[in-house]
Amino acid sequence: MTTQNRKTLGTSCLNPPGNVGPKRPIAVASALVIAGLGIAAASAQAQQSGPRLEEVVVTAQKRGIVENAQNVPVAIYGFTGDMLDRALVTDLADLGQLVPAADLPPTSPIRGYANFNIRGMGTIGTVTTEDPTVSLVIDGVPLGIAAGGVLNVYDVESAEVLAGPQGTLFGRNTTGGAVVMRTRRASGETGGRLDAGIATFGHLELAGALETASEDGALAGRLAFQYKENDDIFDNVAGPDVGESEFYMVRPSVRWRPADSVTVDVVAEFGKDEGDGPAARNIFDERTTVSQSGFVPPEHKFDLALNNPNTNDLEWSHIIAEVNWEVAGGVFTSVTGTREMEQVNEVDSDGSALSIFNFNPFIDQEQFSQELRWSGPIGSSLNLTTGAYFFSQELDYKERRVIFDGAVTPALRSQQDHEQWALFAQGTLDLTDRLQLLAGLRYTEETKEIQVASFGNCDFEFTNCIFDQDLDETWDNVGAKVGLNFRLSDDWLTWVSWTRGFRSGGFNGRNPNPQTPAGPFDEETVDAFEVGSKLTFLDGAGRLNAAIYYNEFDDLQRTILNADNLQTVENAAAATISGAELDVAWSATEHLTFFGGFAYVDADYDEFNGLDVDFPPDGISDPERAKGLDFFNVAKYSASGAVEYGGLDLGGAGMLDLRASFYWKDEFPSNIRNYIIYDEIFVAQASATLHLPGDRLQLTVYGENLTNEQYGQGAAATGLFFVDFIAPPRIYGARVTYRF
Repeated sequence: MTTQNRKTLGTSCLNPPGNVGPKRPIAVASALVIAGLGIAAASAQAQQSGPRLEEVVVTAQKRGIVENAQNVPVAIYGFTGDMLDRALVTDLADLGQLVPAADLPPTSPIRGYANFNIRGMGTIGTVTTEDPTVSLVIDGVPLGIAAGGVLNVYDVESAEVLAGPQGTLFGRNTTGGAVVMRTRRASGETGGRLDAGIATFGHLELAGALETASEDGALAGRLAFQYKENDDIFDNVAGPDVGESEFYMVRPSVRWRPADSVTVDVVAEFGKDEGDGPAARNIFDERTTVSQSGFVPPEHKFDLALNNPNTNDLEWSHIIAEVNWEVAGGVFTSVTGTREMEQVNEVDSDGSALSIFNFNPFIDQEQFSQELRWSGPIGSSLNLTTGAYFFSQELDYKERRVIFDGAVTPALRSQQDHEQWALFAQGTLDLTDRLQLLAGLRYTEETKEIQVASFGNCDFEFTNCIFDQDLDETWDNVGAKVGLNFRLSDDWLTWVSWTRGFRSGGFNGRNPNPQTPAGPFDEETVDAFEVGSKLTFLDGAGRLNAAIYYNEFDDLQRTILNADNLQTVENAAAATISGAELDVAWSATEHLTFFGGFAYVDADYDEFNGLDVDFPPDGISDPERAKGLDFFNVAKYSASGAVEYGGLDLGGAGMLDLRASFYWKDEFPSNIRNYIIYDEIFVAQASATLHLPGDRLQLTVYGENLTNEQYGQGAAATGLFFVDFIAPPRIYGARVTYRF
């Protein structure tokens, strides 16, 4: 298949497998996986002619072509842009509610900070020099830091969530997995779409995508744009109300086909997101300074009491060039990307009407990356993907704090240069017509250099900073993957694999004081074992995918926050994470389709050194007690589901599509010491879309968070305060789309 004809369709197949109690062990989840496979296998014997699920195609194997997801031996959740529209997904945080194996909320006090978590492995906090565990990849370019990573998904071609370590093909910082997004490219035809929407809290949206092409079709262009604004969402009893924001994005792209075998895509994006920051709500705890000072949070669950409401100003731009050339029997691909982002925030960290702890971070990042790879067959039985990758970035971080109403005003600055290069290869060898051997290697070398002016060594305006630490370190790493893929039938693929992945070592760019070393901390490594299955049954009307995994982590990196809200980053722990996942989709009739999914995660520390578990801290580490803590932001059980009824004929009024969905998570701790435990959450949404005759104009009405659930998107706990950053309440809206 040529790259000109590349298309990425997708679906998430998600369905809870019954009533699973919150305390059952992994054996129960494993039994459910096996039982589900047996039921589906039996059903497959009764072939039917009738409804079929749409084919899912993905790019996870980096072969320069799209592949049917059911033929890819990877746990992957794929979505098309149209599917994201139907599911009311506006950014990557919304995407996480479609994937029980993933938790993708912006869990931090800085708006848009992607502390993503997949299969129990994620990050917490906002130390920008601490690399993520989930790699965010846009149009083939990995983002260098988590700040600004909660990307908008308007006019995207596809989004893929890859569960588990992806070290060989995607490289570093995938110990949890990867989220891969591809924007829509020009098709060579003239046309487009225009969208306009309104919703509660004064939400207004105007967006569109326009494209045209030269007469011979060799040159085509597309322009996508979006503008969104909303008024305040949360009542603030101690100051101005909170939630106002304004967002715009412009994305021009060009596709050039100088020859039948060559396709060149250039995509640029410019955007700005400004307004209020996350909604910080203090959690009453009599042990904290805020509570002891007499502050009591407002009675209503969505009311705030902020004397210094959070603000956000984020700007970004990037240019990405992708070249695909069919040569030597395969596809040669070059992906070149450059990106800049700046962000300034004011954060009322204590979430109260008291001036206990406010901070003001400034983030300035520039990155460049280049990947060259070739993929294709070698002889009749080997398919190989091999390439080279280079990445560099410059990161400038500044922060000032206002503590106890200005009695203490420390400031900090760090400047880091980072370079990394890698060589990789992965191939599949046909041992028989049903059995394949998969093997891959990736060698990585990276260097980081940092200058740190620790807290107290910068003046409040950053005009005079004394850099007390000048550090550098070089790491090298060999990642690997070995697996066997066995096809039980044309419709049933199984696999077993082992993967070695790693997360980069580094330095603490938010160093507490000159007497504390800013690092380095070492790489985090994982050995991941997985058994998986993908089954299509009922003549294409059903799909059942399952995976069981066991991951061993060494030198686990942890950001440790002490009572004074000062942070250190350490290789504090070793851990084992095991779990199971089920994804299912069933097209019951030509119009009715069910989706559902279930995930079980059992995450345990094998050792955890250097953490003082006591509250208030007594300065003495408690390794035995720390070993018994639960992982932060990891629910043992989670599930999601959806039902779609499409094509209801209304006669002369047009056609009606209906959709309802839910997302459920069991209770889980939201901070490293387990001081804050989130209750289980259940979030539901629904929509109805009317396609008017001619199928050019459509009207959608929708509701989000229909149960008006108050749930957190991250929390912080110190001796000074406990605080939660809460999601918006119930929202109703309407959108009009015109296609031409």
